[in-house]
Amino acid sequence: MGIIIDLTKAQAITKDRLRAERAPLLTALDVQYQRAQEDGRDTTIIISEKQRLRDVTKLADKASEYEGLFRESAIAFRKASPKLTGMCLNCGIKTKGAYCSADCREDWERIQRMKRIGRRHDERRN
Repeated sequence: MGIIIDLTKAQAITKDRLRAERAPLLTALDVQYQRAQEDGRDTTIIISEKQRLRDVTKLADKASEYEGLFRESAIAFRKASPKLTGMCLNCGIKTKGAYCSADCREDWERIQRMKRIGRRHDERRN
């Protein structure tokens, strides 16, 4: 007898993990939104990114098999390689590297993961 996998339970676990990953990203986007409003800047991109993060758990519902659920998670959480611009990729402060701090690096990596998840979700919706 082989291993039996409960897809419903696997989906619930994946959703919980995605929610934990997106929580600090939504918090960071809330701060960016407030700062943009205070400065009178456009908030359209921030609003759309927040919506993508809210929709990310719908990916788990779309997986029809455990392997698909695993594959989507693995692709979503691979690391993106940053480009050096002289500015922190996350907050925009001048820096010699790609980030001004380890916290900014972690935030940027989380945002990139959620963007990849959101793009795949948007592609499936169309």
